[in-house]
Amino acid sequence: MGIHRSQDDSWTKEMQRWEQRDVIISGTPVMAIDVAEGGRKNAPFSAYDKMLYRAEMADGGPQISATKIVKNEAEELIAVGQGWSVTQQDAIDAVHARHREMARAAAERAATERWMSPKAQAEAAAVDESTMQHVPVIPETPLKPRPRKE
Repeated sequence: MGIHRSQDDSWTKEMQRWEQRDVIISGTPVMAIDVAEGGRKNAPFSAYDKMLYRAEMADGGPQISATKIVKNEAEELIAVGQGWSVTQQDAIDAVHARHREMARAAAERAATERWMSPKAQAEAAAVDESTMQHVPVIPETPLKPRPRKE
């Protein structure tokens, strides 16, 4: 048994402003207010405000890590160019694609180690052992400048 509210109740009046169609909530009929009168009933469709998603790798697999709301198509295009995704599945797929690309690059780097000097191979092995992540590029070790002979 729900709470029955009067049509003059402030809660019912507020719900009438936000509903897009006439509904019954907990036994109380809520008659939506038309868009011409400041409500949401018969409002034209608008794709915006739209939420975009970003995912990151977490324990157990990729998870949505951030959301962003865009107000028009221009903002959406900029955000998508910055790495945001339109759907949650697209964001998760982007994480998988990034990890596949890093794994491919790390495999190519490991394959080229055959032609490296033993000292460079030892340096690469030390970097590989220092992390659980894929290492597509070994950071350069700065060389000490040789003293000049005059």
